[in-house]
Amino acid sequence: MNSKPWMHNGVFPSIAGVLNIYNAGGFVFNKDPKDPKDPNDPLSPQTSKILQPLSLTSKEKKLLRHFYTLLLAPQQRVRIKRL
Repeated sequence: MNSKPWMHNGVFPSIAGVLNIYNAGGFVFNKDPKDPKDPNDPLSPQTSKILQPLSLTSKEKKLLRHFYTLLLAPQQRVRIKRL
């Protein structure tokens, strides 16, 4: 697919990583109390509480990857022959 890397920060090199993170219901970032960065920093990653696991099977994830590949395939110009 020609849109990589994926996500806002380019953390995933393939769409498979994106599917896995959403399939798991997002990612919960553990805040280290020793970390000097404020956990309430608006730039700190936050996962919405309404995001729920999708529980997709391996086959369903494979089908979604294939679907995305079709959506992002390069466009081809079709020549129509005159009759």
